Amino acid sequence: YKFNSKEWEKNKQVWCFMIENIISQNTLTGKTNSETIELLGDPTFKTNRWGNELYQYRTTQKSGQYLHWYLYVEIENDTVIEVEKGLD
Repeated sequence: YKFNSKEWEKNKQVWCFMIENIISQNTLTGKTNSETIELLGDPTFKTNRWGNELYQYRTTQKSGQYLHWYLYVEIENDTVIEVEKGLD
């Protein structure tokens, strides 16, 4: 799936499939905090990692019975520096 902000906003079922495109196309790298929120909406969770903000977008897709896929977005000095896919 190619990332589409409108589809992302209205259909959480496609998140897991769009994550790969977001990462491979560097869709978020270099974006500001507010640009990221504008594209993806509010994160499922916000936390800090090594002094940087970390946004977590939890997909509806699971790997196995318990683990959900996430899109992790790390922000340093109001700029996205890293985007990765992971499990909770």
